[in-house]
Amino acid sequence: MTTLAKIQSKLHKNYKDYLKDNDLSFLESNIALFQQVDKTGLRKELRRAPNDVLAHYTQTLFIVAEGFVTCAYEKRTELKEDAIFKYLQQAKECYDLISHHIRQIPPFSLDETLGAHLTQSEFFKHKIKFQIAQAELFLLKQQIPERGIPARSLQSIKQKCEDFKYQLQHQYRDHKYQALFQIDALIDAINFDLEEIKELTNKSTPLTARKPSDQTPIRQTTTRQTPNAEKTGAPKKRKRHLEVLEATPMETNSDSLPRSQHHNKNKATVSLREKETLTAVLDKEEEDEEIKPVRRQLSQKEKEAVTGMSTLFQVLEEKFIKGQNTEDLEKGILSEITIPEMPKGIVRTDLWQPQIASSIGISPLGQTVNSPYSIFSQSPSFNPGSSDLATLPVPATPITNSTYPFWTAPLNPVQDSRECFRVLSAWENAYFSTLTFHHDENIAAKDKKSLTLEKLGQILLIAANKLQRDSEVFASKDVNPALRLAILLLIKSAETYHDRLVKPTEISVNALWQDKFNLAMGKLSQRYRPLLEGFLDAKGEDYALYFLMQKFRPQGPLINIHGVSIEGTVQLVFEALSKNLPAKDYEEVKKEFVSAFKQATSRIAPVTEITTEISEERTYQARN
Repeated sequence: MTTLAKIQSKLHKNYKDYLKDNDLSFLESNIALFQQVDKTGLRKELRRAPNDVLAHYTQTLFIVAEGFVTCAYEKRTELKEDAIFKYLQQAKECYDLISHHIRQIPPFSLDETLGAHLTQSEFFKHKIKFQIAQAELFLLKQQIPERGIPARSLQSIKQKCEDFKYQLQHQYRDHKYQALFQIDALIDAINFDLEEIKELTNKSTPLTARKPSDQTPIRQTTTRQTPNAEKTGAPKKRKRHLEVLEATPMETNSDSLPRSQHHNKNKATVSLREKETLTAVLDKEEEDEEIKPVRRQLSQKEKEAVTGMSTLFQVLEEKFIKGQNTEDLEKGILSEITIPEMPKGIVRTDLWQPQIASSIGISPLGQTVNSPYSIFSQSPSFNPGSSDLATLPVPATPITNSTYPFWTAPLNPVQDSRECFRVLSAWENAYFSTLTFHHDENIAAKDKKSLTLEKLGQILLIAANKLQRDSEVFASKDVNPALRLAILLLIKSAETYHDRLVKPTEISVNALWQDKFNLAMGKLSQRYRPLLEGFLDAKGEDYALYFLMQKFRPQGPLINIHGVSIEGTVQLVFEALSKNLPAKDYEEVKKEFVSAFKQATSRIAPVTEITTEISEERTYQARN
């Protein structure tokens, strides 16, 4: 047996080697090393470790947990069912260890790094349940019997998926958490699995309806008239029923019989003598068993409370009758009334001391789900040196009623989109006045929309490069929300009107629409190559837009702008940015948006004025 401290450096080295080559043997080596650790000794290590050492331990446990999940996913077709669930369960135990031992630290001693690790461990504790459900679904599909998957198993998996989706939508709504935990991609994965479960449920063997022959026969009950009826009596509630019977004679046909007698038509009716006898017995019991009010005995505490209240009212009455002032009245009351002390277990500081960070938090892993439809929605690589979350505040209370935490000013994407649309409209008026468009209004409208979409995409590309360089969350990453929106807008620009980009001499007259579109995509890729190269694996990609479009396709588009006006597109863009960017990054993108359009308009305006003056002068000379 060994300890976590002894193998910690080896675990980190193996993980870094795995990130370079994606060789699972390094993760398997980590799993083998961790399984040699004495679990009792591990708990002692975590319990006795100072905060800075505990932070390193928890970071290592995250690496080990990711190794378990990744191996379970990558080798799901090779491993046995028990081995897959064992790996996932061991990952869950790692998250439980992290969460449990960080929660032992008093709130005032909890630093930012441990607070970040706590919030991410709570998130992964929820996520691992969903990953286990995905594993169950995968294994069920691999072992589908001839009669289909049992509906009960599918219902259990569906419930786990819906529970996790509810937690994501209600506990992790803040845009910071959505960006770092990739909430949208996870919800897409859940929806995909739910659709699959729905299809499998329809194919599964439904519960067959019970045949009439299989049904349990209805038990026929009858009311027996015993000779001891007068002695035992009947419940008091039957008296009113008997009075009704006397007023309305009972008929003997089957339709009027009580339910208890419906299946026994030979049952004799109750005789009038028996009814009179039973009524007399009930009346006698009511007289004998008259309810008498019983005074409840007060406890000692209740007696003291009543005495105290009586004393209080007496003091108030005497003081008010004598007309004493308020100060004397208060002194008199306080001197004669004893205020009970608070229980020893309650401390006033408990009312304002910050609580340990809740499960709603940001992951220092900076998660990016490669494909929302992967069987486990696998977590990406974890950078041991990453400290994305350490620079952000940890919420002291759960965020349940507000999308924005108390330390962040609420964003207003609707108002921001209106402001940006105003500067965009000014640019359109200035720029379009310098161009010549087709005489057909519909074609001209498409051309103008294509130009505006391209300009929007260009500005978002510039903003995406700034996020890659300066953002605390998206620095040095090859994907961010601004980039995804920029690619979408540029592709939509080529789709809306590609004749502006493709010259007639560059393509055959009989070329298909798809050929023209691909050529337009290539033109835009070459035009914006300097802005796209930082996000590509290979430099100088001729069809960078197409490559990035394929890369982002599994995650789905952030917005849908099919048939949407430019104003609506701007509003959708800012809504998507507000949901997927931290507040600081959102403000930077907005600033870049406004600044770029204003600068472009100011550069066009002088040229427009000179052109207008020359045109007016020529018109004047022609007239004279």
